[in-house]
Amino acid sequence: MGPDKAEIKKIADLAKLELSDSELETYQEQLASVLNYVNKINELDLKSVKESLSGTEDTSVGPRPDELKASKPETIKSAHNIKDSLVVAPNVFDKK
Repeated sequence: MGPDKAEIKKIADLAKLELSDSELETYQEQLASVLNYVNKINELDLKSVKESLSGTEDTSVGPRPDELKASKPETIKSAHNIKDSLVVAPNVFDKK
């Protein structure tokens, strides 16, 4: 069983999307299809598959280290909201 319309509406609200009833129905069907596919994958017997971060046996491949880098000035200039030379993004966790 897939998500109901209320769950789709909640996800849309979290993503700050305004969806019509027809779009809610479409997304409900599409998300149900994706979740059904994920359930099929979950049914696979993967005990003999070795865990890997890279999908390859090459041990020189792996996650890159995080590096702190200053943004390019042209990137900062194109931002809509700047405070103390930092780009300010809207809060995605606020409630309506």
